[in-house]
Amino acid sequence: LIDLTRARIIGGGEATKRVPLRLRLASPSHARSRMIASAVNARFPQDPGMRDDVARGESDEMISIVVPPRWSQDTTTFAQLLRHTTIQQARQEASAALVAREVQRNPRMALDAAWRWRAMGPKALATTRGLYDAAERRVREAALKAGAWLDDPLVLPHLEAFAESDDPELRRLSAVLMAELPWDPRLEFALTKLVDDDELDIRLAAYEALVDLGSSTVRRVRFHPEFEVDLVDSSQPLVYVTQTLIPRVVVFAPQHELSRPLFADLTTQNIMAVAEDGDDLVRLRHDGQVLGSAPTLLALVQSLATPEDSSLGRKGFGLDYAATVGALYGICRTVDRGIPFRAQQDRMLATLARRFEVRPDQTQTIRQDFDEDITFTVDSSTEGTDQERADFEPLPGEPALPSPPPAESTEIQPPNQLAPQPE
Repeated sequence: LIDLTRARIIGGGEATKRVPLRLRLASPSHARSRMIASAVNARFPQDPGMRDDVARGESDEMISIVVPPRWSQDTTTFAQLLRHTTIQQARQEASAALVAREVQRNPRMALDAAWRWRAMGPKALATTRGLYDAAERRVREAALKAGAWLDDPLVLPHLEAFAESDDPELRRLSAVLMAELPWDPRLEFALTKLVDDDELDIRLAAYEALVDLGSSTVRRVRFHPEFEVDLVDSSQPLVYVTQTLIPRVVVFAPQHELSRPLFADLTTQNIMAVAEDGDDLVRLRHDGQVLGSAPTLLALVQSLATPEDSSLGRKGFGLDYAATVGALYGICRTVDRGIPFRAQQDRMLATLARRFEVRPDQTQTIRQDFDEDITFTVDSSTEGTDQERADFEPLPGEPALPSPPPAESTEIQPPNQLAPQPE
């Protein structure tokens, strides 16, 4: 899938033009404009250093929005909270209860319900706590998502039970939501078990949660100045490569030894790896340079990525991110098939496949970087069903919420008949 309007700059980038965010009322009204601006400012008070309010009415149909500094690195979440902010700020508890009644009547609204409870803040907890044990799975998960995001400690026992479930979707959800909670030794205990789960996606979700919690079970090193290497304590080896925020190689079970004898001749990277049965070192050759490396994943990554520096006694090939990833993939694939290798793109495609419940008889081939092509399809009979949203019944004096934009749209559609207006 190719989108010519988007790209990732590996070395980072700097925005040279500020893009304003504006809300436009479908039906112009000075009173409504003031009410919306007041509700947004009540939900998002000024951060230190801000000169103006977050929301400012420019006319009877236009409201300008300034992203607070605390949300500058997470504008997606800010936009979602803005979309779901309730105008009736004085009646948050009543609004939370109304959302609970509606989502139980129509569980397809679960995702929107979770976001609306999040936007209400701690006042929604009295309602969500009563749904942590709801019979309907989607309702229960929506309440737990909101509760975890609002740092409710009563969520943790439910997530611990999910982590022990036979259902991989529940184990995956538990790992994702544990990252939202404040650090607790019980969290780290549950996540370290999920790091060794049979499902690779669950292992990766647990790793990301441990990173967010600042766990000592994940160590971050930088052998090469252009990318990071995360070392994850685990009993099962796995190599994961990602480019989110910064290029990174993640090594599970870094002390895992490659099986020997081994021979890998990677012509694309101009690298050869050789070791006989019983050898204590793996001989690596690159551009005429030969190094001896311990047969562990950690030593292999270190030898490939570390630039040589004779003054510090360091030896390595100093390969950049792309070359290191290519060499690791080639060695893991050719030498020792017991080491799974996953790229970020593989994970995205697997998520899409789960989302659309792929059937082998209706498929569309999608290219990926590190393995044979996998296939998945979007069944036209089910497309968009999870995106359909039944509107909440409005409170007195509050209009119903409009349907959100199509999934492929990048526009922000706040509630109460608001739509962003580009400059």
